[in-house]
Amino acid sequence: MQVKKMIEWLNELPPDYDMCFSQYTSMVVPSDSTNEYFIVLDDPIVGLLKNDDTKEVRFFTESSKERVLAEIEKGKDWRKLE
Repeated sequence: MQVKKMIEWLNELPPDYDMCFSQYTSMVVPSDSTNEYFIVLDDPIVGLLKNDDTKEVRFFTESSKERVLAEIEKGKDWRKLE
């Protein structure tokens, strides 16, 4: 997404809104049920990382220690910033 487009979208929002990224995980109920449920995991944005070499901007999000440890146990490769 281009920064210009993101600015257009953000300008349409009230300035006192919080911004979060959400991960959606769908979970289908077993048996012959057709219901589908969604679990929403929100990560508040707490900072911005800019790379002038690649012309990329990335948001920093915040998560709980328990959630990160659970992801590590599932095999996700997290690293500490040095």
